[in-house]
Amino acid sequence: NVVDRSTTLNEWFVKWMEVYKYGIIAPNTERQYKQVYMKHIASVLGKNKLHEITQLKIKALINELDKAGYKYETKNKVRIILLDMFNRAMQDNLVMKNPARGIRVVRDEKKEPKFLTPEEQKVFFDYCKGTFYDNMFVVSVNSGLRPGEVYALTEADLDFEEKTISVSKTLLYQKLEG
Repeated sequence: NVVDRSTTLNEWFVKWMEVYKYGIIAPNTERQYKQVYMKHIASVLGKNKLHEITQLKIKALINELDKAGYKYETKNKVRIILLDMFNRAMQDNLVMKNPARGIRVVRDEKKEPKFLTPEEQKVFFDYCKGTFYDNMFVVSVNSGLRPGEVYALTEADLDFEEKTISVSKTLLYQKLEG
């Protein structure tokens, strides 16, 4: 399965994942790359040969995502995937330049985060008392841990004498291939 100038973006994506991302990215990142590629890139640019893809085509794709209501994270993930794919294609002499280079994705307007007032916090924790989730919410709020980090905690991670929590893993639910 040799890669040459007639390689399509879809073919290159498979090769890029197999060669350049193998053993480098976490399984969840791999799943995310595949999902973003298949949902947003493959149907629009996938059948194009690498050397046929221009900055104009990539910018048009990102503009269409914007018009469809996709936010910064999705549009930027598309840009990042294409940028790295074409950087690697340049290294392998499949393209002369990277059409994704120089494309900027504008951040969405920042929305002010909503915080619970002290009164709302009291009501929230009063309702939680005695529930299955009570300890989880207390640990989360007081530690700043991410949900996956809290879910993965075991008794061995807690040092009651030193009053410390050791975070060495995260719990991740994901759809596995097959």
